[in-house]
Amino acid sequence: MFEKDAGSSIEADGKALALFNDLRDMKSRYKSLGEEIAVSEEKLKLYMQEHSILTLDGKTICTWKSQVSNRFDKKLFQVEHPELYEKFKTSTTSRVFRMK
Repeated sequence: MFEKDAGSSIEADGKALALFNDLRDMKSRYKSLGEEIAVSEEKLKLYMQEHSILTLDGKTICTWKSQVSNRFDKKLFQVEHPELYEKFKTSTTSRVFRMK
């Protein structure tokens, strides 16, 4: 949607201002809720310790299991193979939405 910006500005009307204020409030609540979620997850993990499954009446209600993941080390590849890195590097354009 509107991939390129025109470099111009537009004045907020009442409807746009209401949307902006609602969004700002939602983002604030979202951040606060994210912090609460992280605290609750940590408390459950402390309770579970080395156990991988939390049950209630014999039924699984959550799990916390170890898993292996493989990731590509882009920085190391760039250092070890700079010419290949440059060959396969691509540039993209995107618009970033930031609230002030």
